[in-house]
Amino acid sequence: MRSQESVRLPAEWLRLMVAVVLPVSALAWAEDATKTDVPALVLRYHPPDRAKALEAEKALKERFKEEYQKRTPAERTALASKLLKAGEEAKDDFVAQYVAWREAKDIAAGGEPNPDGA
Repeated sequence: MRSQESVRLPAEWLRLMVAVVLPVSALAWAEDATKTDVPALVLRYHPPDRAKALEAEKALKERFKEEYQKRTPAERTALASKLLKAGEEAKDDFVAQYVAWREAKDIAAGGEPNPDGA
């Protein structure tokens, strides 16, 4: 039969791991997260400049001019899907990507795209 000391030892080790090792490893991870090799998904971006966004929106609406004219829910859903793809294709152009995804979000939510681009 085991003594009570040997039974409590693993619980104490577990408490030590939770109290010391996990926070230290979290701090080490946080230091690594500040380096430049952090994935782009972790980084936060501000909305683009309003003038650039309006310019990109104008180009996007010109590109999908016929689709913007359609009003049925199925056609609006198809337009939102096309806008999502357009945003994915614009990997190197953050402004175009932002505007395409914003428009897709607005259309998919059932509302009209915001006329002032905000």
